[in-house]
Amino acid sequence: MIVIKKTNAVKDWAVYHRGKGKAFYALLNTTAAFADDAGDGRWHNTDPTATEFTLGNDSEVNANNDTYVVVVIQVMVLLLTMLL
Repeated sequence: MIVIKKTNAVKDWAVYHRGKGKAFYALLNTTAAFADDAGDGRWHNTDPTATEFTLGNDSEVNANNDTYVVVVIQVMVLLLTMLL
């Protein structure tokens, strides 16, 4: 999951979740469901890889002379099977 917040202006917290993919976004600080991220949008119509993510041209996540904070959360699940 990737969460991005513009810090120098009032904007929503944009959220990417791999379960929804590159075509959708949510707003962390609202109760709205995931929405279609049309065009270049927030995630540049590109899913992140293990080492990088791409931003589109939406001012919520990427604009000249603005500042942002980005939180990337990776949850790893380890399934341990014990044979008795």
